[in-house]
Amino acid sequence: MSLDGPPRPWRLSARLLVVDPAERILLAPVTDGGVSWWDLPGGGVEPGETMRGAAIRETREETGYTVPDTLVGSACWTAEVVFRWLGVRGTGAGRWFTSRASGCCPSRAPSR
Repeated sequence: MSLDGPPRPWRLSARLLVVDPAERILLAPVTDGGVSWWDLPGGGVEPGETMRGAAIRETREETGYTVPDTLVGSACWTAEVVFRWLGVRGTGAGRWFTSRASGCCPSRAPSR
């Protein structure tokens, strides 16, 4: 699968699967259109940014947890995705990376 995509609403995204020493997974709260759920932290890749770098940045922005680059492993999954965000249907490609947290992940989401 190619990660080069057509113009928007196509979106390239990256997520980070962070597992702490107690085998807990770091999740971020998401709300869209009055519906809320928990998801792996991640989001769109900015121009000039690597997918790995985007996954680290998005994790920090969404959870307040800074994952050192040295703790991020290889990509564990790449997929074509269909999503709905802000009432708009989009398509894209995503890549999920793995990380073992060196300490306890934050117990609550950062204030927005």
